[in-house]
Amino acid sequence: MFAKDLSFIGWDEVKRRQLDRLSLVPQWIELTNLSAGMTVMDIGPGPGVFTRKYATVVGKRGKVYSIEKSPLALEFLQNEVKNVDNVDVRLADAEHGLVDVPQPDVVFVTDVLHHTDSPRDVLENIFGLVHSTSKVLIAEYDPEGDGKTGPPLEHRLDAKHFIKWATDVGFSVESTSTQDYEHYYLLLRRTKL
Repeated sequence: MFAKDLSFIGWDEVKRRQLDRLSLVPQWIELTNLSAGMTVMDIGPGPGVFTRKYATVVGKRGKVYSIEKSPLALEFLQNEVKNVDNVDVRLADAEHGLVDVPQPDVVFVTDVLHHTDSPRDVLENIFGLVHSTSKVLIAEYDPEGDGKTGPPLEHRLDAKHFIKWATDVGFSVESTSTQDYEHYYLLLRRTKL
């Protein structure tokens, strides 16, 4: 069973699943050179397990803007990060535009684009927000995986589509590879002005 809005499982279960995949986060942090004092945009954080890790890395001088489109997820997320001073939670749908926040050094879009109707629109909206030194990390479930974890294979998005969409929008692909948990990642940087 699969529903784009995750209504079939609930946010406690989504949190459990994020905790299961927490070992992916150190590689994402390393790939983006995330460090103290940086500004992060985390699109579609759900329960915020990964958000909390980013907040720890950027520290008190940094800031994480968590952009969530689901009011129920937003409420869950706000409770999860209520004692984390450097996380700013915002309700917005990245397909239709992003909230006004300072230009991020890093944008994380992890395990969320298969829940959208138009991943390309999300990329266009990110492109309009970032600067030439920003890094954008997309991580998704690989449709070539065995389907033992994550969404059904027919709901997964091929990395080739993302590469085409990203380059059409104006990003270059700095690196791409597969990861554990049937994942792949793309590391993007804005190239067109």
